Amino acid sequence: MTENQNSKRPSLLAIAAILLGLGAVVLAFNTDRLPGAMRPGFGAGQASLVAVGALLIAGGFALLRWPGLAEHWRTVAAVYRRFAVAAFTILALVLSVELAATILAGQTVIPVRGGALWRQIPEYASQEWVERYDQEFEQLEQNYLRYLLWRTEPFEGETILVDDEGVRRTPGASADPDALRVFTFGGSALWGSGSPDDRTIPAFVQRGLETSLAAPVQVLNMGERGYVSTQGLIRLMLELRAGHIPDVAIFYDGFNDVAAAFSDEPGAHYAEVRIAGRLDRPLSTLLLTSRTANLALRITGHRFNFEHLQDQSERRQLTEGIVEVYLGNLEVAEALARAYGFTTYFFWQPSLLGSSKPEAGVEGLLRREQAPGWAALLRQVNERINEVATTRDHLHSLATALDRETEPLYIDEVHVTPRANEILAAAMLEVLVPHLQPSSDHDSDAAGQSSQ
Repeated sequence: MTENQNSKRPSLLAIAAILLGLGAVVLAFNTDRLPGAMRPGFGAGQASLVAVGALLIAGGFALLRWPGLAEHWRTVAAVYRRFAVAAFTILALVLSVELAATILAGQTVIPVRGGALWRQIPEYASQEWVERYDQEFEQLEQNYLRYLLWRTEPFEGETILVDDEGVRRTPGASADPDALRVFTFGGSALWGSGSPDDRTIPAFVQRGLETSLAAPVQVLNMGERGYVSTQGLIRLMLELRAGHIPDVAIFYDGFNDVAAAFSDEPGAHYAEVRIAGRLDRPLSTLLLTSRTANLALRITGHRFNFEHLQDQSERRQLTEGIVEVYLGNLEVAEALARAYGFTTYFFWQPSLLGSSKPEAGVEGLLRREQAPGWAALLRQVNERINEVATTRDHLHSLATALDRETEPLYIDEVHVTPRANEILAAAMLEVLVPHLQPSSDHDSDAAGQSSQ
């Protein structure tokens, strides 16, 4: 090997170190775009990556400035090569396992949108809009929003339209300033997962109220995928602060409150581990939320702490906690209604596992795929809500609203077909219309809530 070649080796090593360091810094500032990142932020993990990158860059420039530092470059290069090969091997192994876990995880869950089971439901098989909806749904993005944590980005499609305020289109909603303004809040079931804009619950409520009241009505779909009742309440507070006062506020919740609670505690929201981990435990959060960890937990039955749900006393305690948080939100919303002069209605939603609906189509398979403890918790919470609803004028349980239907209505544990949305909206209208029709009875009822 020539002396010229020997002199070039330190320079090449220095350049490699600088490039690796720059790569580490760039990666640190872009980790929010990687899978598992929930919102913008700069955590300890990213700071550590920047520090490593800075050291590599500094070392590279030092080698260029003082070539004598690399007098023993052969030893340094040998160590570096061994480290690089080992690091690359470990990284490749981790990525391979993660890829395999992603593929296997996809085979262990029931496909909903675009899956074979979903397409077996007659109501979807005969509709032309299904393919377009499926494509548009996959293009939706949720990004960070202060206080609410996330919200769907504006989107304009043929079957899905979400405006700049995160409100999904309700066809026929009146723009008349004197129209009855109805705000609807809830999770993805209210938002309308599995249905086009004109077949969501708010869309059916819009048509029903307009027909029954023979007056202009504006129903706004403020539901959001993944929201629990607390987030719906916060959304209402933000609307009121902005001066947007409804005549009626409808809350349609339940399933997400239960699901978020048993994965953490009552009052929790979805993805709490990931979001909190960005601030206090970024590395452990990355490991726990990886596909590999999720698959391992699902295979061993630990995915959502199903074991503790088998214990009746713990299940009862969790149930009381869930109901307590939900009723607390209800009371805050009613206090806001009294202060701002509008009326509130709360509807507890049905779920496949928490109901006694006769199995039809894919519903039997959907039920068998779930852990017994989870189904027992849903039923127990539903029973408790049914009890409480008998003492609350504005709380109505729809937990059994689909139990007498024999056609397939569920596309997963909680999301339903457009036909089911129509049935649920009709049940809501049975409550809403008598109170909203112009009459002395309605006037006294509205005055009563405003003065309580």
